[in-house]
Amino acid sequence: MKRLGWLLLAVLCCATLLKAEDQSQTMSGWVCDSKCVVQSAGRNTCDPNCTERGGETVFISDEGAVSAVSNPDICASHMNKHVKARYSREVQVDQKDIDRARQDKIQIQELRDEGGIGG
Repeated sequence: MKRLGWLLLAVLCCATLLKAEDQSQTMSGWVCDSKCVVQSAGRNTCDPNCTERGGETVFISDEGAVSAVSNPDICASHMNKHVKARYSREVQVDQKDIDRARQDKIQIQELRDEGGIGG
């Protein structure tokens, strides 16, 4: 009976891990320094001629949504490039208002250059 209980626990843990792994999403956009984000045609985009490197690494979706990147090292060779990203959202709790959660950072798992012209 104990073996069956441990087996069921192991299956449940594996299922939970597989479900967590499935939480990744994909989207196309730009990897950009936050100092290089500009408005074009009413939405955010990355200035392809910008050489600033002092800001936070952000991902700008093709729709213009800007998200901070929690693991910027993976983005270093893709700065100011149009990419397809596989990512997961990170939920951060605002310490001042514990009931309010913000989903303002993404963790990038994989990037693939897509080419394209900025703006």
